[in-house]
Amino acid sequence: MYIDELVLERCMQKAWEYQTLTLPNPAVGAAVYDENHEILSLEAHQKAELPHAEVLALFWAFVALIARENHTQNPQKKEHTLLALAPLWEKFQREQGEFGDVTLADLPTNSAAIHAFLCACHGGRFSGKTLILTLEPCNHTGKTPPCAKLIAALGLKRVLIAARDEWGESAGGAARLVREARESGHEILVEFFTNPHLLQKAQDLLYPFLAYRESGGFCVFKLASRLNGDYKSGQISGEKSREFTHNQRAVADSITISGATARADRPRLDTRYASKIYGSQLPDVGIFTTNPTNIDRSMPLFDQAFNRVVRFYDERDFLLDFAKASQPSTRVQTHQTPGTPHISSTCHAPQTPCIQDLHIQGFHIIEGGFGLFHTLCTIEHFAAMPKLMLLHLSTTLAAHGFSPMRDIPLSSFSAESMIHFTLLHTTQLGEDLLLWLKP
Repeated sequence: MYIDELVLERCMQKAWEYQTLTLPNPAVGAAVYDENHEILSLEAHQKAELPHAEVLALFWAFVALIARENHTQNPQKKEHTLLALAPLWEKFQREQGEFGDVTLADLPTNSAAIHAFLCACHGGRFSGKTLILTLEPCNHTGKTPPCAKLIAALGLKRVLIAARDEWGESAGGAARLVREARESGHEILVEFFTNPHLLQKAQDLLYPFLAYRESGGFCVFKLASRLNGDYKSGQISGEKSREFTHNQRAVADSITISGATARADRPRLDTRYASKIYGSQLPDVGIFTTNPTNIDRSMPLFDQAFNRVVRFYDERDFLLDFAKASQPSTRVQTHQTPGTPHISSTCHAPQTPCIQDLHIQGFHIIEGGFGLFHTLCTIEHFAAMPKLMLLHLSTTLAAHGFSPMRDIPLSSFSAESMIHFTLLHTTQLGEDLLLWLKP
């Protein structure tokens, strides 16, 4: 059981690498190991509408088993190992008459094709194997087929699960896979982990998903800092960290910055470093400022080629603009020339709605510094939003860098005004650390 818990830890670490990129789906990790406890695959759900973690884990475990049979396994290069599957995939396409337009290279991103292929071609190779999951497999047909049905068909020996899926039609996957496996003449052992520490970590992993599911939206406040707290001296984040940021932007509904950041950095706020699977979709942009006329419209983020909406806010209006409220905010739109970005400003609503009536919609990112976060936390609407602070911590020091102490008034420091966080997880990306902090 100790080995199972170690593998579960690995699964959770893998899932955190894609945290928030999967919204509105949960971040989930999965692994398959063989009779000798050799890990055959370690995977995570990467994006909504793409294969779930358990489907990817089963697929790549199958690839590893085929490559092992053919003595062509290359753990360092999955695309090389995938070639071992070519004869079997081509035979499946000929005999089944399905998925003829799916290339071998595209197969890992096609959930329906993976389901059909594994069910038809597994050949008993999963006998004696163990599947470990951070979340109970789904039990419904949505954008992808039910994972529980696939697992039941493959003849695994054991399935170990951390968190239960208790949400509507997707619930009950464990019971289904036991029932369907038994109906096909195969007994499968399904167990749930009981270690309280691991169960709490599994719930922490689900926090953005659960908050999104309950309220219809989620917000991440992203801040990049050096070890001394400096977040203003040049480019701070490394390559891997920048890629993650651009992946987040590609799946976000909006990204909001301060007017000071817009004037000082003149950012593009684009997705040019995003991975292929996240595409190049650009989020709408918000700028916190009380004087929109001070924002230079020639800066890159206003480039008409981006074809997106740019909004200006007073900090108090940010939540109102993205919320379904009993008293919606009033939006004043400027003249828009064809082919240019849509620019609007948001005024205060005649009557501020009750906080319990506000529900932020979608996934939103705020990028800023300690001062902006401190200011937002004094506003009731922001304090009540479901959110995380994501601190990209660079393992560098700037000898003459900016001190964050200058950004927050000394008079604000008191026991009552101190903001406390719970550290949910730390992810290493290259030389940077990502700290997922829950206020």
